Amino acid sequence: MKPDKEKEPCGNTALAGKKYVDCLQCHCKVPDSNFCIKCGTKLHQYCKCSILYKPYDCGHSKCPGYALFVELAKKSLKLQEPYRGMARQIKDALARKHYHSDDERLKDAQAYIWISIGVIVISLIIL
Repeated sequence: MKPDKEKEPCGNTALAGKKYVDCLQCHCKVPDSNFCIKCGTKLHQYCKCSILYKPYDCGHSKCPGYALFVELAKKSLKLQEPYRGMARQIKDALARKHYHSDDERLKDAQAYIWISIGVIVISLIIL
């Protein structure tokens, strides 16, 4: 085996002027890009994302492609989840007949506070 400094590029990658890096998975010398051309391993934490046109860490070992848009949309919906959770909490508080724990009582008290705030805001808007 040759020393690292004399390592030949793997496969048919002899392109003039290209910068090469060593793949951590297959130990080949490959052109500096997002993924290894031999084994497909991600070469850098932040890819030069061809979908978002900027450096981005999607957290995948393989490129998700246009599925990245779906993932980003799901992430943005999860950011809005606390409001959906609060609506569910208010609904549960209004429908609950018996308490099984102090946590349920606390959640219901918080829900009733949100209802009170909503009623006050609506009454201020109407007046």
